[in-house]
Amino acid sequence: MTHTPQPTQGDLAAGRALDTLVATKVMGWHLVPSKSFGPRGWATWDDSNGNAQAAGVGGGFKPSTDISAAWQVFEMVLVRVGTASIVADMEDWGRGAITSSTGPERVVTVTIGEWTVRAPVCEAICRAALTAISG
Repeated sequence: MTHTPQPTQGDLAAGRALDTLVATKVMGWHLVPSKSFGPRGWATWDDSNGNAQAAGVGGGFKPSTDISAAWQVFEMVLVRVGTASIVADMEDWGRGAITSSTGPERVVTVTIGEWTVRAPVCEAICRAALTAISG
């Protein structure tokens, strides 16, 4: 049985707030601001062992807009939850673009565990992962 998520963090649009929630709640990382190198705002996302997992301004981890980071989230949550899928409905694919913060995008359906989200792929992975981990 598939559940539709409650309107909480799942309502967050792609961007820094969603990325931060995913890094902390799904990946289990914490943000460490740099005092010794990089431009202002430079930081790393460190895992529980203190190993840097991502670095850049604001931590550099942007899974809600970067497919390589989103796929890292998908793989992590697949291991934790045990089941996940991404479906692109080809019937809708040709006619249905939605507008996101990065412009028109095709939507996909991402199901992680029992939780399903329909949105642009990176955003959908992040929102479904958060909901599955929190749910």
